[in-house]
Amino acid sequence: MLVSSAGSRSALFAATDPQVPEYCEMLKADEWPVCAFISQDCRPTNPSEESHNVETSYKVWEKTLEMVGLPSDAVERLIEGEEVICSRYGAQQE
Repeated sequence: MLVSSAGSRSALFAATDPQVPEYCEMLKADEWPVCAFISQDCRPTNPSEESHNVETSYKVWEKTLEMVGLPSDAVERLIEGEEVICSRYGAQQE
């Protein structure tokens, strides 16, 4: 298996396995403050203690948006039906 495909395995599993939404609903019912964590071997598992830290989660989210070139209010704007242009990957090449 190539490194790139191995690295995306858990993300693809989380996006396509029909049991993942059920697992997430169970967590929601238990009022977990974070989303499900799917390990590198494609199994739901307990996330690290730090993942429960809302401040850390916010910092990671903000850095992720910055790295991909999206504004910090991208999600809110998308939910409201606005178009959001990615400054890094969505810009037109001239």
